[in-house]
Amino acid sequence: GYIITTDAITITIDGISHTVPKYALNYQSVKKAIDIGDINTLQQALDSEGFIGAITEGKVTYDNGVLKFQGYEVAPTIAKKLTTILNEGIPAIPWLKFVDRLIANPSKRCLDNLYEFLDHKGMPISQTGTCLGYKGVNDDYYSHQGNKDTIVIQGEVNENYQILNEVGSTIEVARISVDDDPNNGCSSGLHIGSFDYADSWAGSEGRLMLVEFDPKDAVSVPLDCEYQKL
Repeated sequence: GYIITTDAITITIDGISHTVPKYALNYQSVKKAIDIGDINTLQQALDSEGFIGAITEGKVTYDNGVLKFQGYEVAPTIAKKLTTILNEGIPAIPWLKFVDRLIANPSKRCLDNLYEFLDHKGMPISQTGTCLGYKGVNDDYYSHQGNKDTIVIQGEVNENYQILNEVGSTIEVARISVDDDPNNGCSSGLHIGSFDYADSWAGSEGRLMLVEFDPKDAVSVPLDCEYQKL
């Protein structure tokens, strides 16, 4: 027997009552099992910890209300996103690949802020777990500004130390060349922004570039522009 309300599903199996709130990670799977009348699938879905482990290939665990990825406690905003993904039936693999890359980032401060930046401005995550953002450059594809102290590992630099951002190019600078203080809005490093922010930098005579980046390489999310740049 079961009853579905606006907030939860309550099920009684063999005299034992189970309540699955709508925000639970296994809510959608429980509801689907009820819809198709599959008792075995329903019993498996009711085991929330086992369900999470199965659907995330054992990478995610749920213990006493704490969501962990490979033993690392996931930030609440990211945990909430996983709940949404699973409850809407969206494939979780790209998200898992993203988190795998994210927790490889050596900066915990950036790790906690990066998802706020991506989520706030609706920046997508690719199938391989990388992220997409935007960059405004000059009409000749060179960055607006140059810095002679930036250590460029990969990419073409002109006499003004500006970096070429052509379509298909891969650009890399030493991490030590990137300012990690979020209180410094305009500072040294490679810059990525939201569509609107980067488009304003491109202006009417520049170019707006779509850029792919690895979340483990993110260094700082400045606080001065409401999570609009990285």
